[in-house]
Amino acid sequence: MAAERIRRRTAKNRELYKRLRLYEALTIGFSCVLAAFFLFLFITPPVRMVDNAMAPAICENDVVLTFGLSKLFSKPVRGDIVAVANRTEGADAGFRIVRIIAVGGETVEIKDGKIYINGGLLREEGYTVAGTEILPDMEMTEIPEDGYFVLCDDRSGLGGISAANTVVERRRIKGEVFMLLYPFGKMGFFGSEN
Repeated sequence: MAAERIRRRTAKNRELYKRLRLYEALTIGFSCVLAAFFLFLFITPPVRMVDNAMAPAICENDVVLTFGLSKLFSKPVRGDIVAVANRTEGADAGFRIVRIIAVGGETVEIKDGKIYINGGLLREEGYTVAGTEILPDMEMTEIPEDGYFVLCDDRSGLGGISAANTVVERRRIKGEVFMLLYPFGKMGFFGSEN
């Protein structure tokens, strides 16, 4: 009699444990999906490049990940690639991907197609497209303390450059681009030197 009771209890416990393992697996799966959603929506939102403005580092239709929390921990530095919110408001405002050329407190001047930061020539051969470095002249401009002077890497289509369309406030920087996600063959990480 006792053996039969133990056998029935063991069978009942097996069923209970089987259901508990299923609930545990579903809970873990749901938590992972929720965490991935939160991660991609708020911390590392993916951004698809709509043109070749950042070629060759980021080309049209490439997908990059941005780290939105980076702006809380450190200030962007020269050479960083960042996602900047467009000036338009609303849900379709979007982002543009640009490179930081100068930071707040520095002076920028473009003379004879070359960029000068605090009077010194900026060497940027590592990331601009050959033949697109020629820029229209811009008078010496001091960048505000909370601002950044930004440009795209492919400068062949740039028209007039002025502080009005190249200086962005820190609050408009939505995150640092840290990884090229797609196409998978080009997948890799970015740093200040890229």
